[in-house]
Amino acid sequence: MQALWRAFALAWTFFTVLPSPVLKRPPAPEELARSAYWLPVVGGVVGGAAWLADRIGLWLGGPLLASFFAVVLPGLLTGFLHVDGFMDVADALGSRTRGDAALAVMKDSRVGAMGAIAAILLLVGKWIAAYGLGGSNWLVLWLAPVWSRAALLWAIVVMPAARPSGLGALFARRICVRGVALVTLCSMTVTLVVCRWLPGLACMGAQAVIATYSIRFAKRRFGGATGDVYGALVESGEWCIGLLALAMHHHGVVFARFDAM
Repeated sequence: MQALWRAFALAWTFFTVLPSPVLKRPPAPEELARSAYWLPVVGGVVGGAAWLADRIGLWLGGPLLASFFAVVLPGLLTGFLHVDGFMDVADALGSRTRGDAALAVMKDSRVGAMGAIAAILLLVGKWIAAYGLGGSNWLVLWLAPVWSRAALLWAIVVMPAARPSGLGALFARRICVRGVALVTLCSMTVTLVVCRWLPGLACMGAQAVIATYSIRFAKRRFGGATGDVYGALVESGEWCIGLLALAMHHHGVVFARFDAM
């Protein structure tokens, strides 16, 4: 039990800006890799923060402010770590290079035009989705970070590290398929308990398609995984699921099995 709690504390500390009092010694690489199993749980906490921000925004100033809060607070909670990775990958794609040349662009701390444009499209898209979903948005906001991080686990399992150092090398292929399958099954179970089956399965299926294509593309273009690729996978998944949910909501699809609080 202590090992499980330490793994969660590692995931919480590594993937959010909030420190954990449990970590009294630096983690070993194997411990850090195993903490990835808790990523969907961290995603659930981030999604809960989005829901809370949405409720507070509705009370303070209505739907527009609520949707803004629902996008900003999760970003602040994670230090915009994944958004930064999304921007770096966009810069690498904008450079039209491959392999080591693309990795060099990603590693550059300066933000290029493509990265800035990608960040604007990402955040505005999330804001539009959160605003347009109306009464159902709380559930999608809560679950999308869980789905995207469950998909990230499969990327960690199947993708080699693109370079021998960095975040990708810390996690790539250091966790087992059986553990990831169990975590995915738990994520699906939670989804189908709180969400209607058809929209829930549609969103999870869309996330699987997005992740599969992204993994194959990253292998071809960059040679494998980096921390930036992981971040881009999380953000692109949440962005696409949010807009898909908005389209479904527009056509009368109801997500929640019970009324929003």
